[in-house]
Amino acid sequence: MLVPNAPLFFGGLLLGYHRDAVAAAWRRLRFHRAADVAAVVAALTVGVLHARGWRELAPLGDFLTAGAPDEPLWARESEMPIGPLLGVMLFMRAGWIIADRLYQPLRRTLGWLLLPLGEAALFTFVAHLVAIPVFYNLPGFPLDDDVSTVTATLWVAAYLASILLAVHLRRHVIGWLRSGDSARAWVRRHGPAAAVAALCVGLLVAGADPDGQAGRWREGEREEEFFDEDEFEETDDEDASVQLGSAGAEP
Repeated sequence: MLVPNAPLFFGGLLLGYHRDAVAAAWRRLRFHRAADVAAVVAALTVGVLHARGWRELAPLGDFLTAGAPDEPLWARESEMPIGPLLGVMLFMRAGWIIADRLYQPLRRTLGWLLLPLGEAALFTFVAHLVAIPVFYNLPGFPLDDDVSTVTATLWVAAYLASILLAVHLRRHVIGWLRSGDSARAWVRRHGPAAAVAALCVGLLVAGADPDGQAGRWREGEREEEFFDEDEFEETDDEDASVQLGSAGAEP
């Protein structure tokens, strides 16, 4: 069966390959400037609504965030609900416009972070897939939304730092492998296949059902979310027997 995200992936590659022609065709439209301004304003509005917990427009939040984040990786990557897709499209367009118009100041201020990630975009994406389950299962990682802004910012900074470290490490490893050496030549020939095999195994483990055997690294903490011991301790045995008796009397 055709995986739903495959046409989107190859469609994105096709658009990227013909980006100059697509950009020229877009600029020929009369309303392209207004559409770009609307995209940036809409992205900023959605960002504010998300930061406020969708209190003002809860139905919109449900539409744009469809799909539970604790679903298995293969399910999230194959179902592709329309709401999150539209949200991603909006933010990608707004991000492109901002980067295009403000390239020089962005390069001076954030180039040290954004350029290495962009130059190794595919590796960055793969590292991101691996880093998510690793951080999710780290001791002390907040599993609920009741976390302070400072704590959340520190965790996000640590996450980005790990991705950036992996990108720079990859650059040094590639430079080391390209130097002439028989052993390094053997690694250059056989290393990619071994890396792909290891990646496939890692993604299978990382994308497993969080409630299954491969995702129970923090089983104790997850169970606390579903079971409240005090609630069971306060149950009156007599009341419980009456309720069970009345339930058993139903035909």
